[in-house]
Amino acid sequence: MKKTILFLSFFLSICFANAQTNVRAWYADGQVWVVWKVELPLPQTYAVFAKQTAFNNTADALPLGRIFRQEYLPAALKQQVDTLATFRIPDGQGGRYQLAQNEGLFVATPHQSGTLFLAVVAEGETAVTTGQNITAAAVPFQYNPVADPVACHLQATFPSPFAPNFTCQAYMMWADGRQNHWEGRRFPHHGQCGEERDAQPVYGECPHWP
Repeated sequence: MKKTILFLSFFLSICFANAQTNVRAWYADGQVWVVWKVELPLPQTYAVFAKQTAFNNTADALPLGRIFRQEYLPAALKQQVDTLATFRIPDGQGGRYQLAQNEGLFVATPHQSGTLFLAVVAEGETAVTTGQNITAAAVPFQYNPVADPVACHLQATFPSPFAPNFTCQAYMMWADGRQNHWEGRRFPHHGQCGEERDAQPVYGECPHWP
């Protein structure tokens, strides 16, 4: 038993070593998807900052949002669908990217076109280091809510736990968390705003006949 615990601790140390490394981002389906490797112990929150040029401190950039542990990891999916579930997101090339168990996600919703460097910092941190917690280059994104709208994304398909003749599909949609309702964007369905958050994940299930 002791050896098992030591092995598990060693495995987790390998999987989650280093704080918010390998930050990368891309635009797809009306939103910007920011992915990074998380650290142990898991921070209560991560924050994402942006600027048109590279920067080395969050004080020099614009805060895009701050998300909680239950949001940068798929808490709803793990609790209600599969304990090993990870986010499935558009990869920007017409396909899907399945996040690893040690990867976090932040989704920004543009209100104009542009390019930005994006950095991820754990709660209480301000330093930004090239090659570690900032994108290698400025990330281009579009603003075209008619031709390229925000969408729901299928996460899992599974048999209904209540009716054997039904199949369930679990979807996630990342709602714009801005407090300024005068600058709203259309979404597939309404999601509640969150304090200091940009795209808050909204979970839903759709049962249907097989």
